[in-house]
Amino acid sequence: TFNHEQDKKPALTINYIAPDENSIYAYLDCADVSKVKVSNTTYKAEKRKYAFPAGSYPEGEKFSFDFVFVDSFKSKASITFLVYTMDEQLFEMGMEKLRDESFEIDEYKSTKLKGSINAKENGVFYTSIPYEKGWKLYIDGERTDIEPLEDAFITAYLTKGEHEIVLKYSPYGFTLGVVISVCALIIFVLAVVISRRRKNG
Repeated sequence: TFNHEQDKKPALTINYIAPDENSIYAYLDCADVSKVKVSNTTYKAEKRKYAFPAGSYPEGEKFSFDFVFVDSFKSKASITFLVYTMDEQLFEMGMEKLRDESFEIDEYKSTKLKGSINAKENGVFYTSIPYEKGWKLYIDGERTDIEPLEDAFITAYLTKGEHEIVLKYSPYGFTLGVVISVCALIIFVLAVVISRRRKNG
């Protein structure tokens, strides 16, 4: 259902029926949504693609996702919304298989993550780190392409064997901004030097 009355903020409600008692997660891609409410929990929407937990319910129970749009919303929006259930037993089986191939963290900072992993076979190195363009990945010292999972999480292809992995983060466009600032400073200094030489000459 969609509400767009003049005295209320535009809102969208999507009803869902739980297919089983497993945990439910949702995936949202819509820059026009400001908040999402589900199970009496309100999430502040991100301006990027992301996933969030939606709780667990008895099989057959009906619940709702309530979306509130940004104040600047007009009348149209592009929205991608997916709902998943997680098979708890299958998840535990997978975790048991992966426990002996876990990522051992040696260094952790807000902008850097360093550690090692021993992959028993070729596969995918998966993290729960939200994907943003500012992340850079290095495997054994070499820059490696990040393969975003649904544009939401950081993953990368990994070959069999022992590997050192480093993840570094800097805001997207930060390096370009620094270069522009340094260039502007150099131009300013040169202008001052030239101006002084002209005055002294």
